[in-house]
Amino acid sequence: MLWAEDIPVYKETDPNGKITEATIVAGTIGDVVAPLPAPDSWAADPANEVGIWLIKMQAHATWTIPPASLGTDRRLYFYRGADIKIAGMHIPPYHSVELLADQPVVLENGNEDAFLLLLQGQPINEPIVQ
Repeated sequence: MLWAEDIPVYKETDPNGKITEATIVAGTIGDVVAPLPAPDSWAADPANEVGIWLIKMQAHATWTIPPASLGTDRRLYFYRGADIKIAGMHIPPYHSVELLADQPVVLENGNEDAFLLLLQGQPINEPIVQ
């Protein structure tokens, strides 16, 4: 069971004094590690690099998403804010971007606070049955 008070927050200040915070529901950023997942879940194996990060960037903040391993699937959802650049490309709100996980990715926020969700993990490689 995850309790709000147990979920850590990673904070980084850019050279202009703007803050980016990432609530780490699953996974790690640097030395900040999420609570352990259920022992029988896919996320319990660190090799699967499961990550769930809720990211808040102050207006005009810049932050670099650290890389993960090659082969990790990584998607970033921009769900609130005005304008953001991801690796130099303008992304409007309510859009998602599939990222190359093994590369650091620079986020540049616009004039309002931005809220993003990052989901990542190694592919499960199981068939999908409908």
